[in-house]
Amino acid sequence: MEQKTTLKTYHMVMGADLNPRDNLYAGSCARYMVETGFLTVQAFLDSPHIVCFGLTGMKFLKPVKKGTSVCFTGYIVYTGKTSVGVYMELTEMLGGSKAAEAYLTFVHIEEATQRPTGHGKTLENIDPELLPYQKRYAALKSVRG
Repeated sequence: MEQKTTLKTYHMVMGADLNPRDNLYAGSCARYMVETGFLTVQAFLDSPHIVCFGLTGMKFLKPVKKGTSVCFTGYIVYTGKTSVGVYMELTEMLGGSKAAEAYLTFVHIEEATQRPTGHGKTLENIDPELLPYQKRYAALKSVRG
């Protein structure tokens, strides 16, 4: 069975998503990234028993305006004993221009205790194009401890 290591979601940037400068608000972007990251990890682990541990390195590469249709793509770039790392990318649906990126860490938990537990998955055959993001995730992870 092929691993599910990538997932996309789509969203139209609406007025409620904007900051006072009429660009996509960082908090709204983070919310959609966490949601897409969660769905990416859920599909990879085939389990809903995960929590977001952290979001690191989020940056905007260009402003995103109201009415823009966007695509959030999550790529699995790391697996540990209990954790899974995701590289998130926000692109404009029309034109495909990258507008933002971030790295997220999710932890697999035991439902009854809400404590971390092993997920038993490993990352096999990562796409060579994702290797720089895997290295960046590892560097960010070592800074966090």
